[in-house]
Amino acid sequence: MKAMIFIDGKNFHSGWKENSADRRVDFTKLSHWLTEYVDCEDFQGAHYYTGVAEEGGSLDAFLDMLDHQPGFFVHRFPRRLRNLTCMGCDTDLAYSVEKEVDTSLTADILRFAALGAYDVAVLVSGDGDLVPAVNGGHELGKKVFVATFQGFGLSGRLRKAAFDHIDLMDGVEAFSVERDADDSYDDYDDYEEEEDDHVRASLLDMDPEEILYHEVIRAEEKFEGGFVGLSYFLNRWIGDGLPRMPERRREMVNQLVDEGRLEIYKAGSGDLAVRSVS
Repeated sequence: MKAMIFIDGKNFHSGWKENSADRRVDFTKLSHWLTEYVDCEDFQGAHYYTGVAEEGGSLDAFLDMLDHQPGFFVHRFPRRLRNLTCMGCDTDLAYSVEKEVDTSLTADILRFAALGAYDVAVLVSGDGDLVPAVNGGHELGKKVFVATFQGFGLSGRLRKAAFDHIDLMDGVEAFSVERDADDSYDDYDDYEEEEDDHVRASLLDMDPEEILYHEVIRAEEKFEGGFVGLSYFLNRWIGDGLPRMPERRREMVNQLVDEGRLEIYKAGSGDLAVRSVS
């Protein structure tokens, strides 16, 4: 049985930082652990997808290192800059969005399935936009698992579509090592993180409600048609500066609705959604 792994870099990093930031990943061991977990003997490769800024930096060094790991293939996509003005403090905020990661990842899962390159795929992501990739893989006769850290950021739709869910925390001891001050890649947390440093610096000057408003706009940029499910945003959306508790997020949403800056509406599916008001 042949296994292939597809890693959403930003999604993976967010889960890793939340759960195991005191250790670093050995990606070769990760690929072996996942291949064995899905009961396969033949590792056919791991594809890592991430957005990169034009200026490069230490993220490029990390990606170059990963590209040299046996069986790893890195796919880089330019991040698109967007601008937002904080209505509370009149601060101009520049932020970046990834526009090609999801579509390219989906296309590759389907392409490799059609070519018979794998029998089992492991999608390391919780992003609900990847449901078509999982469904398409199954329709082509393949098993597609999803893997996250304790369900961190895992879309309910993606979990239902997947053959099964793999909790990466079950294998942390097998594919991670303690940080070493002499390790040139010891600051793994910074590689994916550095792309948003300018965003994080701007957020420090913003009120919590402004941060949440910014995150709704960022979610609208990400999801097709600008649809942002209210439940997903309150419980699963990952954003810098956002409170983790859904109850606190809902309070802030309600406040912005009262101010006329956000709107809660019922989508055609009957689900509640949230959107910014121009």
